[in-house]
Amino acid sequence: MNTVFFKEGLKNYGEVGAWVPSSRYIVQRILRALEPTDRFIIEYGAGDGIITKALLRHLPADGKIIAVEINKDLAGEIQRVNDSRLRVLHDDARHVSRRLSELGLPRIDAVICGVPLSTRALFNRNIRATQEEIIANSSAAMAPGGRFIFYQHTPVALPALKRFFSDVKWHFEPRNFLPYLVMVARK
Repeated sequence: MNTVFFKEGLKNYGEVGAWVPSSRYIVQRILRALEPTDRFIIEYGAGDGIITKALLRHLPADGKIIAVEINKDLAGEIQRVNDSRLRVLHDDARHVSRRLSELGLPRIDAVICGVPLSTRALFNRNIRATQEEIIANSSAAMAPGGRFIFYQHTPVALPALKRFFSDVKWHFEPRNFLPYLVMVARK
């Protein structure tokens, strides 16, 4: 287990949202939600890069991943990955979602979001607004047929996903600590 992730999860739970990295089962679910033709991917809440590294293994040579992580120490962990297809942004997903067209991608095929919004959104209207803004901005910038893949502990995001995407499916993955819902919304 990555001790930096565990330490940051304990110290900054509201920002990191987990104490342990996503399980291989979550990674597999996310990879299955992608299409073989997906070349341009944005990952919000990249953590220590466990999903990022798996995405890079499946990404074509001409693909690009923008990994967004608000936590400085975790962003530093991802920056250690030596791959020209990866760009790491130490920033807030909300801010990045407002300027997706400035990232230099020819299109956005998929957005993967692990930002810990859904549990806190149950009790906080401002968090729900942030969640909806990220989803709306991502949908607007995404290529037709693109997918927003959101993995969270609760289904709070489902109504927002259904407002901005035509097809929304979800899967429960109990083999994670704590269990996740993986929601896949297609534009």
